[in-house]
Amino acid sequence: MIQSQSIVLILDETPDISVAEPLAAISLQPGETKIPVQLQVADRNFAGDRTFTLVLTADNPIASPVSAEVHLHILMPLERKIVIWSLLVLLVLLIALIVVCLIQRKTPLELVEHFRNRKYLVVCQPKIAR
Repeated sequence: MIQSQSIVLILDETPDISVAEPLAAISLQPGETKIPVQLQVADRNFAGDRTFTLVLTADNPIASPVSAEVHLHILMPLERKIVIWSLLVLLVLLIALIVVCLIQRKTPLELVEHFRNRKYLVVCQPKIAR
């Protein structure tokens, strides 16, 4: 009778990526080739491609460890993208306000007061040649 073996998963050289599941040793039957693995990425990690080595170590001293190179693409969360793009839009609006203030030679408060106090709408009409 063939006995089942158990293995342990170890990640090399990845401080921001860890094994979320399975936490304990995995029991494998002879001939089994697929191992379900769930990885966890730290929140402070940036989006992009990562490559690391996943080592499978058997509890049997006769078996040698098996390693596999893993390619992982990490996506940035939508909330973080929204915050970054909102900050960029605000920065562009602030730069536009500074440019308008420099051209008009007025402070932002003076510009707001000017727009509030105006009582007419300037319409440019071309002169008709006779």
